[in-house]
Amino acid sequence: MGKKKTKKEQPKSWWQKLLCELIGLSLIIFPLLIYISLISYNAADPSFNKAASDDVVVKNWLGTFGSHSADFVLSSFGLAFIIYLLVPILWGLGLVRFQAFAEYKMRIFAWIVGLLCFSAFLDLTCSSFLGRFNLPYNLTGEWSRSLSRPLNNYINMLNFSYNTILLEGIVLFISILSFNFAAGITFTLWLHLTAKIGNLLKNCTLNILNLSKRIANIRNFSEFKEINPSYLQDKLLNKNIPYIYEPALRLENSKAIYPDFKLLNVRTRKEYYLEHFGMMDNPEYCKSAIEKIEIYENNNIYLGEQLLVTMESSLKGINLQRLDLLINSYLT
Repeated sequence: MGKKKTKKEQPKSWWQKLLCELIGLSLIIFPLLIYISLISYNAADPSFNKAASDDVVVKNWLGTFGSHSADFVLSSFGLAFIIYLLVPILWGLGLVRFQAFAEYKMRIFAWIVGLLCFSAFLDLTCSSFLGRFNLPYNLTGEWSRSLSRPLNNYINMLNFSYNTILLEGIVLFISILSFNFAAGITFTLWLHLTAKIGNLLKNCTLNILNLSKRIANIRNFSEFKEINPSYLQDKLLNKNIPYIYEPALRLENSKAIYPDFKLLNVRTRKEYYLEHFGMMDNPEYCKSAIEKIEIYENNNIYLGEQLLVTMESSLKGINLQRLDLLINSYLT
């Protein structure tokens, strides 16, 4: 059997690309203008449902266009329209970036179906609750009842147990599927998004735990302390230990390195180098610290002989008792 030939998609001309980008920008800008008009909505502004004299000052940020647009959105499908306006923005982004809008007829149809189902779901679940607040507008919209009321009457005729919950579940399920298809969101994309949210929550939890551990270490300040060069200098001076701060040390087969301190044991006349690594929970810093120790040892300056090392991290400060023990063992 011969293979079915697939029709190759012809590359778009410059005017077709330009047209796609202009339509995409319109699909992005128009919903954003609607959102701005909703933010500045005022029930006293003139609209399709309310006439006003010519001398009335429109308080909506977008003027008459904004007052009429906001009133239409709230009075038609309410909150459902506000949420489903995100879909045209996604369409516009796709047109601007890829100059493509695959299966546009089916996706527009899915958008309409999803809008109707979600508005019906909100009317079935939230209309009585929102009515308690005496809002100047109806967040469920008047048009949403065109689907919710006939469906509710039909389910009541069937005399099912939990008929209202069943109806709400079906309508919500259809609205979610329609939203996903209209927006071009696949199951794989939802999995990736869920994984990213999970990683974000995990990182936030770890940061909170690390912060709590650091606070615990700070409270135990008598035993652990974050040291700095001036603190070490004072300690060396109190012990009468000669030192040079960050001397240039030129070693074979390497560039000059700068140890934190060059120290002298006055009694034995032996020289030591002291390195303090203060960010050992940083992977890059830890890597460079290990490489620096390797440079010392490649030049016969070994850890525990001529090379002395202290270290700490953001979670655990240096143990001052061990620092005193190190100084007393090697330098006095």
